[in-house]
Amino acid sequence: MNNTRERAFYLIGLPAGHGAVDAGTAALWIIAPFIAASLGLTSTQVGLIFTVMAVSAGMTHIPASLVGETRFRGIFLLSTFWWVAGAYLAASLAPSYLVLLVFVALASSGAAAWHPVAMGTLTERMPGRRAMALAVHYAGGSFMEVLAPIVAGVLLVFMDWRSVIQVTVVPALIMGVLFLRLHQRIRPPTMGSVSLQDLKVQARLVWKPTSLAGLGILGLHSMAMVGLWSMMPLYLVEERELSSSVAGMLFSVMVLAGSLGAVLLGRLLDKRGRKILTVSALLVGATSPLLILWAPTVPIMISALMLAGFVIMGLLPALIATVLSIVGGRQMVMIGLIMGTGEVVGALGALLAGVAGETDLRLSLVVVSII
Repeated sequence: MNNTRERAFYLIGLPAGHGAVDAGTAALWIIAPFIAASLGLTSTQVGLIFTVMAVSAGMTHIPASLVGETRFRGIFLLSTFWWVAGAYLAASLAPSYLVLLVFVALASSGAAAWHPVAMGTLTERMPGRRAMALAVHYAGGSFMEVLAPIVAGVLLVFMDWRSVIQVTVVPALIMGVLFLRLHQRIRPPTMGSVSLQDLKVQARLVWKPTSLAGLGILGLHSMAMVGLWSMMPLYLVEERELSSSVAGMLFSVMVLAGSLGAVLLGRLLDKRGRKILTVSALLVGATSPLLILWAPTVPIMISALMLAGFVIMGLLPALIATVLSIVGGRQMVMIGLIMGTGEVVGALGALLAGVAGETDLRLSLVVVSII
């Protein structure tokens, strides 16, 4: 990067934007029970909210990456803040469940549109430090995934769920105002606008055996990570008999450890050989859920939980960077493909861990280790 202002924009501004567009989604996990009580929803209807959001996000990643390969990427990133804020504000005023579904899906789509464009822009600006660039971007979202549920939980004591959703759009509105000028700092694609021939070339690069192997490893890792996220709160409450508040705090500790791991592992893998370090991290990640399972005391379990977050969640940006370097070609298109398929593949990990947990929640952690 050429100067301090440009470096600050890419390493602070874009991660902050990630946190801003993700604030509403992160808070919705805590807000959902209050929506259910207000609208008289069943647990299946609550689950459908998040399913619709995941599908909407998955369908958005690839089209967004194609827009990001044009000279309009700066304007497009600016638009996502207003897109997300407007959709969540409309959702907060929804008179019925179906209307709510429509607008939370639109909000999720807007948040998803940010990711491939911002991540692709970062990897273009820092080609020799892809893992570090993606890790910093990831850290911005992780910070909000910890902060937003805590803030929403406090506000719900004093406000109704509609007002709390309205508060969660404040970060997006602030960044939307700031990006009215900052979006001009985003440079156009280094390889020019994408064409049909470019997409054909990218498809050939993806179908190489080494590319498919890298994508397979990344898919399995995403499955393990989502499986860990989905089952850990239940395991802490039902198997370890912790209160929901303590379980929530420990989950936040795991996310924070993952955020720290992303930055440290990304920096380390950029500076040293990736092969041995990546394989070592994968092996530690595979054993960490078992350490949680076997921990004889709560303090040891917390240490194992932090290790799992640090390695499993923290390694994801470095794995994406590795796959990008293996595949080559259009980085933003590749990120869109990874993010889009990751929504579906990751959901499969949660399903497998959940099926195992029906028999015994401890088995869900074994499934995460196996994956």
